[in-house]
Amino acid sequence: MRALRIFLLHCQRIFEYRLKSFIWFLAPLMNSIFLIVFWRAALNGKSTVTGWTMSDMTAYYLLLAVASTFLNSHVEDGVADEDIRQGDLARFLLKPISYYWIKFCEETPYRLLQCVYGIIFVLISTLVWGNFLKFSLSIENTILFIMIVVLAYFISFTYKLSLGLTAFWFKDAKGLHSALDVVALIFGGAILPIQLFPDYLQKIAYLTPFPYIIYYPITAFQNKYSINILFQIIGFQFFWLSIMLIFNRVLWNKGIKIFTAAGR
Repeated sequence: MRALRIFLLHCQRIFEYRLKSFIWFLAPLMNSIFLIVFWRAALNGKSTVTGWTMSDMTAYYLLLAVASTFLNSHVEDGVADEDIRQGDLARFLLKPISYYWIKFCEETPYRLLQCVYGIIFVLISTLVWGNFLKFSLSIENTILFIMIVVLAYFISFTYKLSLGLTAFWFKDAKGLHSALDVVALIFGGAILPIQLFPDYLQKIAYLTPFPYIIYYPITAFQNKYSINILFQIIGFQFFWLSIMLIFNRVLWNKGIKIFTAAGR
């Protein structure tokens, strides 16, 4: 109940920064639009590329804009800069709810608001440019898709929170965060679908957690997998989430022992 109250309070707060959230939504949207234009030129009249039609590409990149705003958590900057370096973490240490869930309740309303922006844009795009999004999931596939989305968000949030906790040891970890963001963009399918990668890059991508955050939720929505494959994806998501949670707990337990905060 405490977590729910915190969540609802932050749901009220996000409307104070709704314009800022909309501006942040435009960044992945512009990227998706540019990539759609690129693929229109690259296909140059061809019907498919490795089984992907232009309609598939358009749907993929517009869904990417929605998925990026909702599933890509940005909690690490606040954790590193405000909570650890500025000492604000001290006010969370004696609260009757864990730091993990406090930050989760703070971050999630922002992601939900930007997701709403994305859904509105996709609906408008469908009305303007035609029905390129063909929702053909069965009830079973829909349930598994929802599970994939929820697990993807938890993986993303836990991963980014862990990155923020590295500030216990690094005075400025922005270089590390930026480098890992580039890796996540490439292997998470934000540049192009992983299926279009060379074989050796596909194998590397599938060994990382990043496809399970963005790529698989999008392609699962596009109904590209059988039930068995969807269960495999969920299994790997549970594996990566477990690894992230253990890593996060280790960082927290070790970092809190060296944390110091000066009073004001």
